[in-house]
Amino acid sequence: MNHQSPADGPTEESVRQARQSVIERLALISALIWMFSALLFYVLYMYPTNLKPSTGMLGGMALLIPAALPWLAYPRLVAREVASRQRRALQEQAASLDAVQR
Repeated sequence: MNHQSPADGPTEESVRQARQSVIERLALISALIWMFSALLFYVLYMYPTNLKPSTGMLGGMALLIPAALPWLAYPRLVAREVASRQRRALQEQAASLDAVQR
């Protein structure tokens, strides 16, 4: 097993965990954006005008665009999460060294 100190840089495992964490959050945000915008589209536009179902399907597909916008920040969010995890690991290492010295 390769033990790498936090000062050496991020490990592959920490990068993988950071990516997974960011993916989960972005998926939730995208789902919420799509759900609320589709609900608003239906309540404000589809229901009162009584259009064909195909119009609603087209509207739902078009609403995938704003739901996908948060994914543009994926690389920056992963980098920020990796840096945060590395900073937290360094703080934990410093705290444990401080506790050992006392």
